[in-house]
Amino acid sequence: MKLRSLSSHVAALLFLNAALASPAAAQVLGSDGTPDPGFPGFYAWYTASDGCNGAGQPADGTSITLWTDKTGQGRDLVRTSTDVNRQAVFVTDGIAGKPSALYDGDDYIWAENASEFGPTTAEKTIFVVSRSNEMPGGQSRYLFDSSSNSGRNALFFGSSTGSDLWAIYPGGANWFNGAMGTLDPEFHTAVFDTNSQDHYINGVLSASGTDPSATLNGFVMGARVNVANGWNGLIAECLVYEGVLSAADIASIEGYLAATYSSNPGISFCTGDGVATPCPCGNNSTNGGGCANGNGNGGVLVGSGAASVSLDSLVLSGSGLVSGQPGLYFQANNAINGGAGTPFGDGIRCAGGGVIRLQVAAAGGGGESSTSLSISVKGGAVSGSVFRYQLWYRDPNTSPCGANFNLTNGLEVVWQA
Repeated sequence: MKLRSLSSHVAALLFLNAALASPAAAQVLGSDGTPDPGFPGFYAWYTASDGCNGAGQPADGTSITLWTDKTGQGRDLVRTSTDVNRQAVFVTDGIAGKPSALYDGDDYIWAENASEFGPTTAEKTIFVVSRSNEMPGGQSRYLFDSSSNSGRNALFFGSSTGSDLWAIYPGGANWFNGAMGTLDPEFHTAVFDTNSQDHYINGVLSASGTDPSATLNGFVMGARVNVANGWNGLIAECLVYEGVLSAADIASIEGYLAATYSSNPGISFCTGDGVATPCPCGNNSTNGGGCANGNGNGGVLVGSGAASVSLDSLVLSGSGLVSGQPGLYFQANNAINGGAGTPFGDGIRCAGGGVIRLQVAAAGGGGESSTSLSISVKGGAVSGSVFRYQLWYRDPNTSPCGANFNLTNGLEVVWQA
């Protein structure tokens, strides 16, 4: 098989950049890297770091009787039990050491339909950061629900049909079981479209539903519509958007949440599983990386350290690469094709627009490589920057599609100060 040089592949990569780059992503995040309250459809925002019992933070262990809507639209959660034993409490050192609301399985806080919260449209996207303190078995533990039976959407952990499984409920006769839950911090994305639903945990699809979605009539945080089946664990943040957000906007919010509550500095997107975009020659992968290379699975891009300009410790690492072959780590402004990417070589091009070549690194004997330079300096990152990263690498001898090069998944990073 004829080998092409690395320089020719890099030239092709950069030459096609303008054609493959997508338009700039919508500004779901503000210039400081946090959600923009003025973004169209941003319906409600609850964060324990600012808003429990009003502005600022209450004393540790204080009962929460008000959870302020941080969008400023007044959709505050204002109703709870008069029994302090059924009120969630504020904890300073919660998920990832950040302020959180602690529920004991019998607590709740809510807002009624019409006058305080709803109804929303049927189409909506809801994000929640949580950590369970138990594996519930057949006892459902609700993360959120509507406050009225007239229009319900819910996300819960454990059920009579799915012990210790997460489930999404669109408001009709059925709920849809998904992945096994854990006792670790989890980032939940619940997407309710007109006639379908998707639930993602830490950016990975957990469950899909096929029923019509109801409107969200009122809102209960940490319990079922009848304020039973309460959450047992922590809730740190919840964001509610009307409408189904684009893949790029979902990745941006998930990136913000990951940067805030996780040691993982980025969120993976645009994998080679063949779902959003088919791999070029049917070479789909199953390991969360890009399209399969000659080793039989995809190259995986991850981040470590902190996406912090001041700490400057972010490292990008690739695994599942082709041993001994060079690869190019690069940065871009946009998630191509709304985050789904477009076929390129043996893989999928995920990141484009304003490309910056960060570093060329050869994979070792185990098919792994890492960056060793200051990514924030090389890429010009400042607090609030949202960049997408990807690794292009050679596969000259076992190329499944004959292009002799491939790419990993994409990684979206929201930079902090």
